[in-house]
Amino acid sequence: MAITVSLGLAGYISFVDRDTTATLAWLVPAVTAIAAVVATILSRRAAAPPSRRYIVVETCFLLIPVLAMAGGVLVHPPPYHQFSDDDPDKFFSRKLRIGITGSLNGWSRNGSRGFDDQLASFIARHKKTDWTPVHVDGKNKITMLDEGTADTPPVDLIIATFTMNADRAGKVDMAGPYYIDTTGVWKNSTKSGVSPKIARVCQAKNTTGVGAAGQFSRQFLGEKFAGVYERETTLECLHDFQQSNSDTVYVASDWSILRTFNSNIPVTDGNDYPPAKKDAQGNVLDPGPPPSGVKLRADDRQEYGIAIKNGHPKICAALTDLINQFLSANDGFGDAYGENLQPFLGPAIHDWHNPQRAHDPGTPSTHACT
Repeated sequence: MAITVSLGLAGYISFVDRDTTATLAWLVPAVTAIAAVVATILSRRAAAPPSRRYIVVETCFLLIPVLAMAGGVLVHPPPYHQFSDDDPDKFFSRKLRIGITGSLNGWSRNGSRGFDDQLASFIARHKKTDWTPVHVDGKNKITMLDEGTADTPPVDLIIATFTMNADRAGKVDMAGPYYIDTTGVWKNSTKSGVSPKIARVCQAKNTTGVGAAGQFSRQFLGEKFAGVYERETTLECLHDFQQSNSDTVYVASDWSILRTFNSNIPVTDGNDYPPAKKDAQGNVLDPGPPPSGVKLRADDRQEYGIAIKNGHPKICAALTDLINQFLSANDGFGDAYGENLQPFLGPAIHDWHNPQRAHDPGTPSTHACT
């Protein structure tokens, strides 16, 4: 009877109840079988010493549930390894640690309100919880999700102008987009007198600006500028870009990050792409969304998403629902944009920064919750 019960437990846990969070339940089949066999042998021994054949038979019965459980482990990894923490209710039941840049005007700066901050607050409010900001930057966003640092525990979410792309989709789960932007290489118009023989482009390490700078280099290296150099963060590049006495004539950056850093810098598109809106001097006021179907601009569209640790499809789907609520709610995207970004960017042409709806989880080629 005990052998039958242990086999049933092994099969149920291995192939049916894979989402259980009771880690010790994996020990039940083996413990049940061992206890049953040992008890039987001891009871028989009290009456008469068991034969060698009897012990061999009982041992074989003991191995059956153990092997069954091992097979279940191989076919379906234990819940504590893969499934135990993919529970939206439990995830949102605690105070969330959310990674933000904390250094970008209009987005999140020194704990003050910003677009990303308001999205974080919207999520916490709708889940009836609270959140605390944790500083992250371009070089440690994924690390902060996976393991944190020696001084800082891992974060639960990243909301930090983090673009959804194929490379990141293989390392983290991303829900979104919650914001649309365009990246490119921008020229500081006040530095038009700097010779192309010394003009440089600044790109930030581990950002999508690296791709934009690479595309620009393939087209204009030696014609418009002399070389590309790299900084640790986009913020460092932007500081160089605004300095009147530097040879950083161009910067690779997302438009909305550039303008919130300093909306008074007159800029033109380094690639000479026509903007949606410009001033009398030809400076870009609003680049508009990148056109579709243009090969050279295929990677210009930037879709900002919320990142969580990889392998959590249920939580990612729950975040997708929350983003959709944010995009359409009266106290969501409209308020966050109007209060934080519009003072720097102005009214968006046709509201193109609002994606209207996040990608459905798992939709091919969207990098959403994959």
